[in-house]
Amino acid sequence: MAKSRRQKLRRPWTKQELEYLSDHYGVLPDNVLVQRLNRTVTAIKIAVTRKLKIRRTDAFYTARMLTFILALKEPRTVALWIKHGWLKATKGPPGAGPTKVWNIIEDDIVELLKRRPWLADMNRMDEHYFRSIVRAEWERDPWYSAKQVAPRLGVQTPQSVWRYIHKGWLAAEKQLFGPEYRGWVIRESAIREFLKNDPRKDYKSEASRAARIGANIKLGIPVKLSITWQVQCPSCGQQVIVTAPARMLGRKVKEIFVASFTNDRCTHGASCSIQTDCSSTVDFSRMALAGATKC
Repeated sequence: MAKSRRQKLRRPWTKQELEYLSDHYGVLPDNVLVQRLNRTVTAIKIAVTRKLKIRRTDAFYTARMLTFILALKEPRTVALWIKHGWLKATKGPPGAGPTKVWNIIEDDIVELLKRRPWLADMNRMDEHYFRSIVRAEWERDPWYSAKQVAPRLGVQTPQSVWRYIHKGWLAAEKQLFGPEYRGWVIRESAIREFLKNDPRKDYKSEASRAARIGANIKLGIPVKLSITWQVQCPSCGQQVIVTAPARMLGRKVKEIFVASFTNDRCTHGASCSIQTDCSSTVDFSRMALAGATKC
């Protein structure tokens, strides 16, 4: 009878039991594990040490445990972080079951939350050490979605924010899943850096034009550097042919013409060139080389 009882107590561990033990050891009290597994405390400690090779002092977590603590929807999210190298983890032993339980050290979780705190939903999390880390990071450098950032950058839709990100103007990180409008995460420091050195200033009228002119010159394509205007002199009434930079609007052409050629007496003649006669106002040589100088 004693021998039969000893054999019953020493029955082999099943894969399901080891998986359950791997998920809940260190989380549930020992007396609860004893009841649910129908094992003694000594048997559980031996299994953890010899079969799972886990020490309670390692402060380990499984993907399932981390899912509950960080208020995530499913353990697959944690597995995705591990797959992309965001979170360090080691696989459980073969005896832990077909799901390949992940063992995650507390220090690695802390490192992840400090680098990417937005992965956890602070508003849904219960009070926990990890929540305090996320809260501290929010207070230090908050993060927002592209939709939230758009008004601060003076644009109406998140699509404009996406363009800035793709151009490399705005530092951001992409979530590993979810629709794009909420997948981008932009921190406060990145927004301030963008506004401090706003790369949008005169981009279309300067940078893009300069690049286009330079490319056309290399290909041997003629480049329009000036345009001819006909202006009526407000002083003498004469029709004058005025050559001006191609980018200059007619209103600006007339303004510079009047200021430069009608002081005291008219000095324009039948034709004149703003680029050469008004070099102090417009540097035509610089315009020709860069294609980006404003008048």
